[in-house]
This record gives sequence, structure tokens and C-alpha cells, in this order.
Amino acid sequence: MTNETELPVELTESYAHRVGEGLHLVVQVSGEGPTPVRDRLELRKGKRVVGTDCTPVRSSTGTMIQATVPVADLGAGTWRLRLATAAAADRSSSVPLEARLVYHDRGPVALLPGPRPTTRLPAPRPASGPASRTPSRPRFYRSAAKVLDIGLRVLPDDRAARYREALQKTGRRLLG
Repeated sequence: MTNETELPVELTESYAHRVGEGLHLVVQVSGEGPTPVRDRLELRKGKRVVGTDCTPVRSSTGTMIQATVPVADLGAGTWRLRLATAAAADRSSSVPLEARLVYHDRGPVALLPGPRPTTRLPAPRPASGPASRTPSRPRFYRSAAKVLDIGLRVLPDDRAARYREALQKTGRRLLG
């Protein structure tokens, strides 16, 4: 995560949709601050960068940016948007936008205006191993003990007591 200030994007005026073999993006950058004039829109996903020329149109409410990206250049995933100049190829001259593009070649396309999420969910627990089996093990053994106890009722008391004792020892060894 970087400390770069993202340009705010208007929710109601920004959208993305498919047009033939391209993806048409319209982004309304808010007029709250000075919007740098840029003529290139970059979509970034990890180290991959897809850039295309764009047409910025200034108005009293901000700057409307329109661009068409060939879908052959995009891969499925979430793309960050940046404005850059066509002359400068370095990242320092580009400005991040407060929007993300969610793209999939067989699914719907979505432009998500808004700030980058600041929270992260904790990593999930492993699906297998001792941590995942411990909560269900004692319940399983309690249920099994009840069923065995019902089955041992048909035996004479001294014999049933010996079997119960042997099963308890085995259960303690298994549970640890």
C-alpha cells in the first residue's frame, strides 16, 4: 500500500461496459481539487500495466475521462486505475484514481468508485490438521460413548464395566 492521494471519483457519473472487442470506461473525477491534465489511462493489476489513450473533458463539476481498452489486453481480476501522460512512462508522473475495475471475460464488468479498503480480513485457518479436528472430536467421542453404553446394557454388569474401562483408556489415549 502506498501513501499516494487518490483522486476522488463520482459514483453517479462513472461506469464501464463492453463495446465490441473493447471495454469502454467513463470516469468522472470530482472537481474538489485540482485535477491534473493527463492523456493516458493506465489499468494496473500487480506488475501488469495496460495503458490506453483517453480524452479528458473539463467541466464545472470536474473532469470526465473516457477511454476504450481492448479486452484482449485484460485478464480477469481487479484493476487499479491511474492517470498518466503519454510522454512520461515513469510511475511518479501518474496519479491514482479512487476507483477499481472488476473484470472477467465471461462475466459482468463493474467499475467500483470509492477509496481503497483499509481493512484486511485475517488469514483463514487451515482446513485440515489438529486445529480443525479438535472441536468436533470430543463431541464425536461423547456421542460414540452414549451409543456404546446403550449397547453394553445387554451384557452382565461386571463384563460391561470391564469394556467401559477399556474404552475409557482408549479414548484418553486418542484425545491426548
